[in-house]
Amino acid sequence: MDCKIIYGSFGKLILSTSKRDFEEARSHIDFILAKVRQEPMFKYLDLQTGEYWQILLFKDIYNYAGITESNPDRLYAELNIVKHLPEAIRHKFKFTIMELCTKTLKHNRKLQ
Repeated sequence: MDCKIIYGSFGKLILSTSKRDFEEARSHIDFILAKVRQEPMFKYLDLQTGEYWQILLFKDIYNYAGITESNPDRLYAELNIVKHLPEAIRHKFKFTIMELCTKTLKHNRKLQ
């Protein structure tokens, strides 16, 4: 399958598809979930989709930033690492991460 696991725990699984179109990505994830549910070993798992991301920069569950499909005008950032940076560069670091996400999204949209 054309899907990569970005993060996994007992309560959450973050997958990445190579799909550029939201509908294709959603269909692909639905297909994967259907296949997993067909397996006897997994039939009692309650698998639900959560948020879809247009762009996601992910380091770990405490440090990520991106733009969701449900709210494409807002950049969401959870950057715990900022607390460990010198005060003088915190704002610049956040700005750089946000700029990276927005420029990558604009570039991806041009490719569609």
